[in-house]
Amino acid sequence: MKAYEELKNYLKEIKYLEDISCLLYWDQDVNMPEGNTDYRNEQFEYVSNKIDEMNRSPKYKKLLEKVLNLKKLGVGDKLNIQYLLDDFNDLAKMPPELSKAETKYMVKGLDLWQKAKESNSKEDIEKYKENLQHLIDIKRKQAACYDMKPYDYCLDAFDEGATTEKLDTFFTELKEGLMNILKDINTGGELKPTRKVKEADLEINAKMIAEKLGADSSWLKFGKTVHPYQITLGPSDKRIAMNEEPMYDFLHTLAHEIGHARYEHTMSIMGGDLPGTAKSSIYSFALHESQSLFFENHIVKNDAFINSLGSDSFKEILRHNNSVLRPSITRLESDELTYQLHIIIRYEIEKMLLAGEISLDDVRNVWANKYEKTFGLYPEKESEGWLQDCHWSDGSFGYFPCYTIGHAIAAQLRAKMGDIGYEDQIRWLVTNFQLHASMYTTDKLMKITTGESLNAKYLISHLRKRFVK
Repeated sequence: MKAYEELKNYLKEIKYLEDISCLLYWDQDVNMPEGNTDYRNEQFEYVSNKIDEMNRSPKYKKLLEKVLNLKKLGVGDKLNIQYLLDDFNDLAKMPPELSKAETKYMVKGLDLWQKAKESNSKEDIEKYKENLQHLIDIKRKQAACYDMKPYDYCLDAFDEGATTEKLDTFFTELKEGLMNILKDINTGGELKPTRKVKEADLEINAKMIAEKLGADSSWLKFGKTVHPYQITLGPSDKRIAMNEEPMYDFLHTLAHEIGHARYEHTMSIMGGDLPGTAKSSIYSFALHESQSLFFENHIVKNDAFINSLGSDSFKEILRHNNSVLRPSITRLESDELTYQLHIIIRYEIEKMLLAGEISLDDVRNVWANKYEKTFGLYPEKESEGWLQDCHWSDGSFGYFPCYTIGHAIAAQLRAKMGDIGYEDQIRWLVTNFQLHASMYTTDKLMKITTGESLNAKYLISHLRKRFVK
């Protein structure tokens, strides 16, 4: 099995470089002085290009083919190696120059976005848009390598098999259901405001929630940032970056990111022998989001979970706020129901932008008009509108739909579980879903786990129960 060991070491080297890249990102966002930005971008570019070179190497292909033909190779490993070989052949269709060009503009994006959002100045926004246009042009060229529509190419990169045709159908059904719920809510009288959580209660219960959700300091570390996220730097090194949000939102963001970290940790400790294969990597970000959203919306908002927390007044506030409609101009501050409309707006704009139906110069007004029509809210500043999210800064067009698909998956899984407590729900997720999630596409895994394809009706039913009294 000499070839197997060689491949294992080769894949480990690629994984080291990927983890180093993530570490550079975390450090830049959480710790690094601003004056080092240009040099850090050079480091990013160097490491990313090394990863790309290793993924394209003829030596790598020979190792994959040699191991694939080993007689003693198990069925699972054979499937994993075939996945990697398919990935190699797909990457070979794209010129390396396109990958290098993408990296060049990706590494600049985060800093340019942060400056544009913070200053709202025309000069900073134009610099960001110029970099963004390069990324859009590159995405179109990459899509052409695979004879795909640009936005379908972007969607498929984050959730294999996703297309605009499928998502148009899904979002049309979902939007109709959401609007019907909103109509029923609005006929019930004036909306109640959310209630604030005391800072002392927040600190105590944030620690309690983290512990109850299985966040262990031996493999999990926290930091501060502008836009919350979770990132993996190694098998026992998961990081969560949190921003300073309104206190109620902080708790659900915390649960969301712990959900991501728990899923990544499960994959790390239960993964296969070969780094980067289907057993130890995440292939669908919609499935990934479903796990974080399950923690956020079905665990932390569960009555039994709330009852296990602090003071009676704190519990009462959480119960009240969980079912309060909070239309907001900002995605991260919206309620669970209107959040889906934020995603649909982003989906519609991305689809038009990648198809060339609108330009970056049009985005501000298109965005603002859609928000005014949908929520009755008009963003006065660009930081309140299209600049509120960091996703486009590194070219992550097509990621936003993963959030709503994740909401829908979570609701469908919860319906399948039946009447079980939140601790049993977490165990069910690991046993019945997470251990298989990297082996299948979203649609196939949903059929295996729930007996049917993804269906918007479960999310609509869940939101109706939560918001219509």
